[in-house]
Amino acid sequence: MQYRELHAVSIDLPMQRAMNNETLVNINRDFWKYVQPAELAINLILAVCIMPTWFFAYQVHKEYKWAIYRRIHGDSGIKTFLVLTKINFFFSVGFIIQYNYIDVHWEEPEYSLTVALIPILILVMIFGIWFVRKEWKWAMIGIIVSSLATLRLFTPY
Repeated sequence: MQYRELHAVSIDLPMQRAMNNETLVNINRDFWKYVQPAELAINLILAVCIMPTWFFAYQVHKEYKWAIYRRIHGDSGIKTFLVLTKINFFFSVGFIIQYNYIDVHWEEPEYSLTVALIPILILVMIFGIWFVRKEWKWAMIGIIVSSLATLRLFTPY
């Protein structure tokens, strides 16, 4: 969580109650006092580590871009599909994890079902890339239907 959001949660959480009117946290301790230094350190460490990561990612891309281009035969449609597949997987898994931590209690059956979606998303992504490279139209239609079914996660009831 980000610094401001975590601070707001540390203020609101002691007032929240779970089942049977139990507190969610130990209200005798000031949570923010212990977490604030770590939260600041995490942001600084991430900022320092991202800079060399950008540089190294650019160097790796320069090194392998021709090999990648030859592998996918220079078809911009396949490149676009690969990028969209990666983005779709990233946001889907991010949504599932946040949804489970924020909205679903671990004792509810919905928690296990949504966690089970992550391996299914991995399989859909792998098969989707494979089917596009093989150009199997019926299989690609199945992947599109699976992706549309995944979109159901993001729509309200």
